[in-house]
Amino acid sequence: MPNNDATINGYAIDNATGELTNFKGSPFSGSGGTLGIAADRSGKFLYVANQADVLGYRINSSNGALTELSGSPFGAGFIPIAVCVAGVIK
Repeated sequence: MPNNDATINGYAIDNATGELTNFKGSPFSGSGGTLGIAADRSGKFLYVANQADVLGYRINSSNGALTELSGSPFGAGFIPIAVCVAGVIK
């Protein structure tokens, strides 16, 4: 979940209760002006659109930590307002 202070909160969902728990290290460094956020189907990657570009992160499957992808941020034209992930990057 993006925050107004240029950070991103990550949560684990308890499958039995639905309760959310912050991942260790959350909130993670992000970017200001977040307008959209999306994860791929596999849960391995997260993309965040802000007022200038799109940041890409790898999601650590054991603890939810975010690591910025090589080449990120990615140019996305003029003020990208949403992100949609259509495939899985291998």
